[in-house]
Amino acid sequence: MALDITKILTPQDIENLRTEFDNAALVSLASSNFAGRYAPAEEFLAPLRDRFYSNEDALKWVERERVLIALLATEMSNGELVVHFYWGLMVGLEPSDIAEVLLLVYAYAGANEYNNAIALLEKSLSALKDRCDKGESLETLSCIGAVSAVV
Repeated sequence: MALDITKILTPQDIENLRTEFDNAALVSLASSNFAGRYAPAEEFLAPLRDRFYSNEDALKWVERERVLIALLATEMSNGELVVHFYWGLMVGLEPSDIAEVLLLVYAYAGANEYNNAIALLEKSLSALKDRCDKGESLETLSCIGAVSAVV
């Protein structure tokens, strides 16, 4: 049965998750996943990382995540999408903000993309809620592992 995604995490859960969030750890993980497979990719990645992931002045991180969630949802890039659900939540998006982005994806890309993405959002938020409820680590890489496992 589908859950109302706006009610899965409490405001306290979100606050607890954000308190434990380490942007630098997530940037490092993403960089190693991207350039770790082929070292010359670092030359391409470094300017993007420095501009969009280390410098909030270039594009507010909340806006960056809205754009990336929409793009990844249209591509059904599930592994990357769940990471950006988490990242977006950590930099200030609320679950309802993410759902609104997905609703816009539905309008422009279609029902399959929306249904895929909203189901992944529900699973991702539920995985984070489970960690909160069980008192498990809310450290960034642990949370990434939890949301990645739903794909």
